[in-house]
Amino acid sequence: MANDQAGALIDLLRDSQILDPAQLEELNKTPDVRNTDPEMLARCLIELGWVTLYQLDLVNQNKIQELRIANYRVMDKAGVGNLGPAYKVRRPGKPGTFILKYIPKDKFAETDQLPRFN
Repeated sequence: MANDQAGALIDLLRDSQILDPAQLEELNKTPDVRNTDPEMLARCLIELGWVTLYQLDLVNQNKIQELRIANYRVMDKAGVGNLGPAYKVRRPGKPGTFILKYIPKDKFAETDQLPRFN
């Protein structure tokens, strides 16, 4: 059963595009990776810095669509302010991470708040 779950986790990581292609290739080259305990595999991926606990939680909840905002890969939730949530993100193929403030459309009516972000 563990191999089915580990394989399912690998498939979800591939489908969600959390891992870079090189990371996915390296993972698939690892001997017996699909026979690994899925919790141990998840811990290893976190330790490598390839995924975050936040990402794995969303994958396990089948909320893969919440791992992307436009061209950005969501790494973690940084917090929530008056205008909406902020996320730690990275852009695939680019180095580093940064904070992206997501402002829902209904908040655009609050024009007194928006100049802070120009």
